[in-house]
Order: sequence, then structure tokens, then C-alpha cells
Amino acid sequence: MKFYKNVPILGLLFILITFYSCQENEDAMVETPHYPIVHQLTEPQSLNPANSKGSESTVIYYNMFQELINADFKTMEIIPVLAKARPTFTSISGSNLVEMAFEIRAAAAWDNGTPITGEDIAFSLKVIKVPQTDNGFKKPYFDYIKDIVIDEDNPKKFKFICEPYMLAEQVMSDLHTMPQYIYDPENILADYSIKALSNPALKAKHEADPKLKKFAEAFNSPNFQREVIVGSGPYELASWETGQRVVLSKKKNWWGEKETANHWLTTNQDTIVYEVIADPIIAFAALKQGRVNTLAAIDARLFKNEAQTPQFQEAFHTGQPSSYSYDYIGFNLDDPKFKNINTRKAIAHLVNKQELIDVILEGYGKQITSFIHPSKKKFLNSDVKPFTFNTELASKYLKEAGWEDSDNDGILDMMYEGQKITLTIKMITNNENTRRKAICESFKEAAEQVGIEVNIETPIWGNFPPMIMGKKFDLFVLGLISSPFESDPKQSWHSSSIKKGSNYVGYNNPEVDKIIDEMRMEVIEEKRLPHYQRIHKLIHDDIPVIFIMTQDERIAVNRVFDNVYFNGMKPGFWAPGFTISEQMTSH
Repeated sequence: MKFYKNVPILGLLFILITFYSCQENEDAMVETPHYPIVHQLTEPQSLNPANSKGSESTVIYYNMFQELINADFKTMEIIPVLAKARPTFTSISGSNLVEMAFEIRAAAAWDNGTPITGEDIAFSLKVIKVPQTDNGFKKPYFDYIKDIVIDEDNPKKFKFICEPYMLAEQVMSDLHTMPQYIYDPENILADYSIKALSNPALKAKHEADPKLKKFAEAFNSPNFQREVIVGSGPYELASWETGQRVVLSKKKNWWGEKETANHWLTTNQDTIVYEVIADPIIAFAALKQGRVNTLAAIDARLFKNEAQTPQFQEAFHTGQPSSYSYDYIGFNLDDPKFKNINTRKAIAHLVNKQELIDVILEGYGKQITSFIHPSKKKFLNSDVKPFTFNTELASKYLKEAGWEDSDNDGILDMMYEGQKITLTIKMITNNENTRRKAICESFKEAAEQVGIEVNIETPIWGNFPPMIMGKKFDLFVLGLISSPFESDPKQSWHSSSIKKGSNYVGYNNPEVDKIIDEMRMEVIEEKRLPHYQRIHKLIHDDIPVIFIMTQDERIAVNRVFDNVYFNGMKPGFWAPGFTISEQMTSH
């Protein structure tokens, strides 16, 4: 079966490619502005780094906010950013706790000139630990920190008091330092300690606390999501035109210009523009027309057929790093249709992963069976194999689950708790992503062959996450972004993350919970490997989701820039580090 012969969206895709390719030939390769204009498929919902979700926000706010440590874009190794060095760890005698000690760079300061200290780190952590702030997806990652101790003689030195945690250092890359004088002008959180906010016995009290509610209401408001965006990073928000673009400007006299430690402290560009173009085919045309000068996730056909031509290669740097992200189909496990494992197994056999890779990605991708990136082979269970595409096997499992077409209308049905239910599926994904829409269409064609009716809905991105979190779906297609660091499975796979994390499908396996809790306390990597491998097998056997594929990024950057290098971290390049090419400066 070749689904792409019968899928309307792909037919439209071919027409768009042809149309815009012809259009590009007339005015291709025009001169582009000498500052980065970065394509965004969708605009961010928020630029508040504590509350924001999604890569469209992350790639922007990383220019405005800073962390103690992060990954080097070239080597993927941990390097200090706000911190002078990576932390030191010391066991605390007589307890199972450890100290994680940092010192902030001497020059690090806020825009008003005041130094960044341990108090600012404490405030930024309190923001996450306040129960009412809208960042439940982050809270589990910081449970291990129980207190903070700031040096009385040097406020730039401090120690986190922590439970042993496998990713204690790496998680610091997601603690974005925020100025209390901006985000808490009434100084409300000064009355609350990290120790108190970390105490489970005080959770109910804090949830009912009117002062914390007041702080969270202000912090969660649109004012601090779109309008007041202030960090210690090199850029500030210049403008935000809804649905059009976000413009960042380099700050004058930014503190980091005194440092030359690494690329996070290197800013060669005065302006960075994030241009929103919702159609990837039109975005490619815009790249060749100079309206954008950096483009990631290029349509695979265009990248294979057009981006490899001598003319294109002369005009653009191109790269294909393996992306730290993946696509998957999630089940609504609360839906009675999916209670039987054989139903989920049947659906897993209706996803033609390899054809999706060959057709949609033109081979630029790999099948996956886990949330663990395929490059991290030692964490994976070698006994787990991908579900094969097999409609006959799917029909067999559906029959074993009790489905039949009792009324001969072409749609399977069964009796469940005394009521007749049909195997009619509402499948959702966001409208802007043609790859995910093609996954839906491919599945729909295969499912209808075995008696499953599939209705596809494609809301715009702004409406898509609320539909997922509100369980307004039977199946959804989504992508998740991981990192070059090791993954903590708690946020997505622990039952405690069903309501306040990213466990959108409602997965609940006590054995998986137990393994996750144990492995998070294990600080030696080699001892964690069997835990990952066991979780890999359990999740595969339970089928709460269908892991589909990870893709090779397909990136182009106009040769007006030098110092361009690629990697799998979104967006795939480091725009602030671009320099103007010698060829351009010699004109």
C-alpha cells in the first residue's frame, strides 16, 4: 500500500512545491538582510521561561535568559554559563543529602546594574515550587532540591541541599534565572523559603495561601508572558507582532561582553528576528527570496531535490544533524475503546513507520521504539523491536479484543459495560505541521481497511495543547523535544505526572513508577542503565503511545553569515554567534 497516492494533503503538498518552486526561479537568491531572520513555524504562546512550553518559545527566550550551566552547541558537553564553573558535590554527614555548590560569575549583573546573586537563583527556584504557578510540567524535575544556603561573606556563592538525583547538574540547564525586582515587585516570595516550599507536609497550606495565589495570578498573567520579558541574557524584546514576528535587540553594555568563556557569552548580532510562516513550503520560498535567511525542518523533498543543487549550495550553508526530538501517537487511556491491550496493539500495527520515513522524510529519519534517543544505544533494551506494519495482524488483535461489525455498517463495534460502542476515532494534530498531518492521513487509510473510522481534526497550534490537556481526543500526534543530556522519565511516564506533568495519555504502571523513583536516586550512570532498559520494555509492552520516528534535521543558513555550525539541539544553529562573511564585508 502506498498511502501517498490517495492522501489529499500530500497532493496539495506537491502542487505547492511546484508552484513555489516556479515562483522562486524568477526572483531566487536575492540579497538578504545582514542579521539573522529565523523562520518559526508557529509563534510562541509565551516567552516566560518558567511557564513556556514548546520549542517555538525555547529558541527565543534562551537569548534573553540564562542558566547556571547548559550544553555546548558544538560538543554537547556541559559548560558553565552564569556559573564560574560546573558545580562541586559534597555528601552531608549523617544524612542521605548532598550539597551542590555553585559560584556565579563576578561580572554577572541585571539590567539595572545590581549583581546577580544566590538570592536570584533562590527566587527563580521558588517560582517553580510555588504550587499555583503554571509550570506543572517542570515541578517534578526540581523535587530533589530541598533547600539553599547562600554564603554570608560572598552572596554569589551558594549551595543547593539536595536528595541524590541522577540529573542534579543537568536540570540546572532548565532553571532560568529571573530578576525578583521585575517578577515579584511586592517581594511576596521573600517570606517563603525553598525549604518550606519543598516540604510535602506544607503543600495543602501553600495551595490555600492567599499571598501565594496573589503572586501566581500576577506571574501567570499575560503581562509576564508577552509584555514584560526581562532576563540577564544579551537580548531584550524589541517587538512582538502577533502571528507575524518577534524581534530581539542586543542590550547596550550587557555584562557578558566582559566575558569570552564560551558561545553562550558570545553575541555578534545586534538584531535577531523570528519570522512566523505557518507553511513550510512557503517558508522555503521565503528563504530563497531572502525574507528569511535561516530555515530548519526544511520539507524533505525540497531538501533532497533543490537544496542539494550547486546554485543552492553556493548560496547557503546546509546541515543534517540528528534531531533530539521524535514524533509519536498518544492514546487517551481513559477512553473505554483503548482499555484492552489488544486494541492498542492492533493500532500500533497500523502505523507504517518506514513508509512515513521514506515518503514524508525522504529517508531522513529513523524508526524509534522509545523516548530515549536512538543514538544512546546503551540505555535501550535490545530485545525491543518496532511494531511492524501489518493490517492482517491488526485485524487479528481487534477480533481478540472483542471487536466485530455486528450491524454490517463497515465500522467495528462491541458491547462495553452494557452499551454498544463503535471504533470511531477522533485523531488530532496541529494544522501547521504537514508531517504530522500526513501521519494522520496514513493511519486513517490503513485503519479504514480493518473497520476503524478515523476523523481527523487539525486545530491551530494555540488550540492544540489545550485539547490534549483537556483530553479532547482519542488519538493525538505530537512531537517531543529531548536534549543531548540523559532523560528523566518522570515528567512523561510517572503516574504522578498525569495531571501536573506531560503524561498526557494518562499512563499508570506501578512497576514503572517504582523503577523511575529508584533510578532517579541513582547517581552512577552505569547503575541506571538496567532501569532504563526495563522501562523501555515495559512501556513498549503496555503501548500507552506509539513511538514513530526521529528525523535528521534539514537546515539552511544564508552564506551572508560565517561561523555557522549545526547540531541536533533546536533550532539547530547558534544565531547570536553568526558573523558577517568576509565576502559580504568586502563589498
